[in-house]
Amino acid sequence: MAHLSGSKNRLLMLIDDSRFDLKINERIAKFAGVFDEIITCSSGKDALHYLLENIDNAEKWPCLILLDIQMPEMDGFEFMTHYATLPASQRGTCKVAILSSTEDSGDIEKSMQILIF
Repeated sequence: MAHLSGSKNRLLMLIDDSRFDLKINERIAKFAGVFDEIITCSSGKDALHYLLENIDNAEKWPCLILLDIQMPEMDGFEFMTHYATLPASQRGTCKVAILSSTEDSGDIEKSMQILIF
C-alpha cells in the first residue's frame, strides 16, 4: 500500500454489517499505520449517506473502501450500483476492494465484474 502513503488524503472506509468484522479490520488498519482516519459503516446505506454528505469535501473522501458483499437491506453489489452514479472525479480518487467471507462462486464472479468499471 505504498501508493496510499503518498496521497494527501489517507482515509479508509470499512463497510460491513458485522460489528465483529468491522472491529477486527479497524484494528488491523490502525496497526498497519497507513491511514490517518478510519470510517466504519454498518450498512451500504450508511456509507452512501456519508459519501453524499461529503461529496464536495476532499478531506473527508476515502482513498480506499473495503466492502462486504453479503449484507441485509443493501448488499455490496447494490452499494456499487449506487456508488457508480457518484461523480467520476470523486470515484477516481478512491479504490474499492471487496473484503468478504463469501465462498459463493457466483458472488466471486460478480465481484470481479462489478469492480472493473
